[in-house]
Amino acid sequence: MLLKDSIRRWQILDVIDTPGFDFNVESGLIVNEIGKCIDLADDDVHAVLFVLSVRTSFSKKERAAIQYFKKLVGTKISDYMILVYTGGDKLEDNDSLNDHLDCSRPEDLKEALKDVWV
Repeated sequence: MLLKDSIRRWQILDVIDTPGFDFNVESGLIVNEIGKCIDLADDDVHAVLFVLSVRTSFSKKERAAIQYFKKLVGTKISDYMILVYTGGDKLEDNDSLNDHLDCSRPEDLKEALKDVWV
């Protein structure tokens, strides 16, 4: 799905919503759909958002999705990846996202994000 919006008169922002990585679906279909999304970007990608939730733990499927995406479009995509965490309102009263991640981040997440998270 492609959404176009004008931020300023001279700047156009294209937001491309890719399909989720459902590993129950044939991988060729996922590759095809991601390819269509990349074509929509006209080789001009400035950011790739991965949306995760603080409500659930980082799963092997999420790790596989990040690795698969990097394999599909190239590891250079790590330079453009931004992690978006939802559910911040569910954190403990005085916890920041960093506090939560430091306490709950499994080694899988640390490994998957070492090129993304600084």
